[in-house]
Parts: sequence; structure tokens; C-alpha cells
Amino acid sequence: MRKGGAFLASGANTCVYDPPLECLDGTTIDDPSKYVSRVVYGNEDLEAQKMVKGFVDEVEAEYPGKIRNRFNFFEKSCTNFEVKESDVSSNKGKKCAIDDFNISKPEKITHLTNIITPKQEEDVFSKGQISRPKNVVVPELYELMRVLARIEGRFVHMDLHFGNIAWKGDKLVIHDFGLAQPREKFKEKFRDFIKNRTNDKFKYALNYVQWKTGVVIGYSAAVKIGVNQAVEDLSRVFDILSIITGMHQYKLITDDVFDNITDNILAMIIKDFTTEQLIKEINRSEKEVLGNAPDDYNPGTISPPKAFDTSKSYEESPEVPQGKQNTSAEIDEIINKAIKVSGGAKGTRPANKLCRCIKHVQSTGKTESSAIAICVRSVIPAGRTLKKFTCKRKAKLSTQKRLTRRRK
Repeated sequence: MRKGGAFLASGANTCVYDPPLECLDGTTIDDPSKYVSRVVYGNEDLEAQKMVKGFVDEVEAEYPGKIRNRFNFFEKSCTNFEVKESDVSSNKGKKCAIDDFNISKPEKITHLTNIITPKQEEDVFSKGQISRPKNVVVPELYELMRVLARIEGRFVHMDLHFGNIAWKGDKLVIHDFGLAQPREKFKEKFRDFIKNRTNDKFKYALNYVQWKTGVVIGYSAAVKIGVNQAVEDLSRVFDILSIITGMHQYKLITDDVFDNITDNILAMIIKDFTTEQLIKEINRSEKEVLGNAPDDYNPGTISPPKAFDTSKSYEESPEVPQGKQNTSAEIDEIINKAIKVSGGAKGTRPANKLCRCIKHVQSTGKTESSAIAICVRSVIPAGRTLKKFTCKRKAKLSTQKRLTRRRK
């Protein structure tokens, strides 16, 4: 009889044990040292994994050897298992922090699910920093994006921050599928998120690295092509945008790289796009990063974003017309929000802000002169006016003090 599993860590609504807890229903594994237990409530997590695995296997048949090895799925599970003395007394006295689980003492458990999953190594973001050198991490993240592009939105992970991407050997894999949803359910949920800029759901999503760029891109696209088409296309790029935003947050890519790929993805959504075009854009961005970016990653200490409960209810706010009837004031608000969230944080150059803003406004149907007028108000500081600018190659602009005419 083995000693049982030592408590390893707590996540969002889950506790992890290594090696796995012992099932009492006859479920066995050959080598417990290669697995961990993830203990969760109910079977929603298990059903989500089965759904994702079904779609992944489907795509694996189209691209043999390129898809399945990028996901870490469970292998066995049970709802009748045992917590031993060693499970709750190991790991320097640390115990499962989820009080509702009530597994702080040795006992037989029947009210939780024990999901037995192959071990993985450290997450991309671990112990306050990126876990491996930048020139190793960046190509692997871009490879994950290509895998997700080939998934074509059959499902959306919906929680793809850097705490849910881990190493297995020399490959990055995606794990923790508790929030994953098939395309139709994602569309149903996110239609409400992107249809109204004053919607509490839209504002809430801006707080999370794995959602914020997706909702801004989806909303900006909805202004041009309508909510229904925008959310359809958003399902194909949402998880990719989550990875891109994580790379930007942890300084693996520059503001310019982030702006370029997010702007190009927005343009593709508006014009409609193929998987090949999306992969081509991912490849272009990867070359831009590896060709130009210094290899001196120094993020300081940043806490990884926390997983959150998407089942919270929100008060519905009035809907705006779906697509092409937005007023100029509403368009201005969209552009300002896009600048603020999609790379326009502290440290972004005003020239980049202006050029990105002009591009966004023109995508709504405005002329170039109207777009410039709108964006100057958004970007140029009070008391100054635009002197000259260029958006070719490297964006540049100069301003001058606003002239006031004296009254005679």
C-alpha cells in the first residue's frame, strides 16, 4: 500500500495532491509518481475536459502529431476516494485551503471528484517571473497560438492566463479546462459582453488579462460588422488574444508588437479571414519579436492573474444598435477604450496611440480627416495642437503650443 498523496497546492476551486489520492472504486494507475490528483466539486470540470478533448482529437486527425501533445488532459477519475493521514500532514503542514471541501483530516470522500492527471512541470509564470529564458518561451507561445488557430474556435478555453500554461519537457501545454466552453455557448455568453460599452460585463472583463483584449477587439469589430458576426469570429481568436496579452503584460513583447498583431487581427475579423491568413499573421509577429526584441527579460515581481467565477450575474444595461448605427460619440468612446486597454497603458508612445486610433476610427467608416480630428482630441494633451505626424514604418509626431488670437 503506497503512502498516499501529499497536498501540493490550491487553485481556483481545486486542490492538488502529489502523488494522487487513492480511489476506492477499483480505479488504478500504473505509476502514481507520474500523476497528480486535482480535487474539484461536481463533474463540470470533468465534462469540460471531455468536451475539449473530443475537439482536440478531431483536429489532431487533420494535423497528426501537432495538436494533442499541446494539451494536458486527465486520464482517470473517481468520486469515491480516500484521504490518508499522510495526505493532510505532509508538505510542512500545508493543507487544502478550500474550506468547503472539508478534507483537512483523514477520511473517505464521496462528495468531490478526484481527477487524475499526468504531471506537468512549472507554469510559464512561476515564482514571480517567467520560468525559462525568453528565447525559449516566446517560440513556444507562438506555437501554441498556431495550434489554437487550427482549433478554429471549436471550443474556447476562456481562462488562458500564464498560470494555465505549463511545461512538459521542452513543450508548453495548456491545462485547467474548468471554464472551457464550446463555440455556441461562448457566443451566447460573449454576445452580451461586447454588445454594449456600458454593460457591467464589458467593464468587468477589462480587469482580467485573459479577457480584456478579446472583449475590446470584439466590441470594436461589432461596431463595423455587427455583434453576431463579431462574436462568431471572436471565438476563433479569443484564446490567441489571451496569450498575446499575457506576453505583453510580462514584457515578452513590446508595445509596438502588441499593437501590430492586435490591430491586424481586428482588421481580419472585420474583413473575414481564413485559418491560413491567421497563421500567417502569427508567423509574421513571431519574426518581428525574434528579429527585433532584446533578450533581457526583467519583469520584477508580478502576481499572476487570479481565476474568476464567470457565473456571476450582472444587471443588464440597455443595448446599443447592433453594428452600423453608432453615433460619433459612441465611436469615440470605443476608440478611447481600445487605446486604454489594447496596449495604450502607461509608457506607450503618443505617436503609436495616434496612429492606432486613426486606424481604428477609419475601420468604423470615418474618412481619414475625420479620424485624425477625433484622435487628436483623444491623444494630444490640452493646450497643444498637432504640428505634423507620420504612421509609416516608425510612427512619429510633433506638437506645438496652441495659438490663441488676441481680441482687438
